Amino acid sequence: MSTAYDINKEIYEKNYSRRLVSSPWRRWLHSLISDVLDSIPYLSQNTEILDVGCGNGDKTYLVHQKFPNSKTLGIDYTKAGIDSANTNYGSRSLCFLCTDAQDISIWEKQYELITCFEVLEHLDDWKEVVDKICNNSKKYVLMSFPTGKMRKYEVNFGHVRNFKKGEMEGYLSQRGFRPVKLYYSGFPFLNPIGKTVMALAFPLVRNMKSKELEKTRKNSPPPFTTSLYSRIVYFILNKCSTKKNFGNQFVGLFINQTP
Repeated sequence: MSTAYDINKEIYEKNYSRRLVSSPWRRWLHSLISDVLDSIPYLSQNTEILDVGCGNGDKTYLVHQKFPNSKTLGIDYTKAGIDSANTNYGSRSLCFLCTDAQDISIWEKQYELITCFEVLEHLDDWKEVVDKICNNSKKYVLMSFPTGKMRKYEVNFGHVRNFKKGEMEGYLSQRGFRPVKLYYSGFPFLNPIGKTVMALAFPLVRNMKSKELEKTRKNSPPPFTTSLYSRIVYFILNKCSTKKNFGNQFVGLFINQTP
């Protein structure tokens, strides 16, 4: 029987092999992460940052842009994701490694900041990874994930759960971390409107001919109508949805309180 690990690896090896697409949801999530990162006043030069489950590296790059004097490492278990990350974002101070959170060598040092974006909802045992993150963060932990009701179509993206509001805050409190800045964002246009539309449309998307789907994804630049649609959806998410206290997209920054 395939585990969530195996299923997700298969899904994202295929996904990251395609051209990078700047979806409105991705742009919106970037804006939330960027806002929360502004709550970190300062990281010293040569500070080490770890991004767990970096995927194609876009969010790792966003973090590194905020702290360009850091040494940032992104890890992911998909070769396609790491190849894409190294091609598009790799540099002397921003490196990507094809491995996973079970790699002992990753946890042989402490990091000033550890990030984990849109990963924990894919894991059979999320607490195991969060424990490793807490044990090896000297100061900050930053993560994002979906909360609230999980729709049936989400299993096609490798999701095994959505989190309950307050669930992560309670768990991290037990590990000695307190919240610095928390966002629960996206009502009503991410959820319920966006996810309801996606739930209805997903069978159509799934049944598209593979050649047509690849053509849609690989066209560069995208058609004007696609670009306009993306801008409109991003504007609605960014300007017309809740940002801080009510919604199903979580982005949270925590600080280590232990001596």
